[in-house]
Amino acid sequence: IVKVQIFIADINDNAPYFDQKRYEGKVAENAEINQDVITVKAHDLDRLSNLKYDLYAVHGGRIPFGVRTDSGAVFVKEPLDYEKVIAVDYLDISVTSECFLLS
Repeated sequence: IVKVQIFIADINDNAPYFDQKRYEGKVAENAEINQDVITVKAHDLDRLSNLKYDLYAVHGGRIPFGVRTDSGAVFVKEPLDYEKVIAVDYLDISVTSECFLLS
């Protein structure tokens, strides 16, 4: 089990927010590369905002998961090894928002 900790960063008037405070997913050790594990969903009330998701390990190091920057889907990035993955304490998933101004 990998715990996910989520932070949100924003530079516009309205900060993006996630649908849930906590997301939890499970994946088998023999999962295929690119298999989705869970999808996190965020919203931003700024007009014409463009959300982008990012993922990184809280305590550093290499992680076998990635996140699709446009959809928030967390996926298997490389082969999983239970003994190594269990050592991952937390992953941060952040969402940023770009707001385009029309002149």
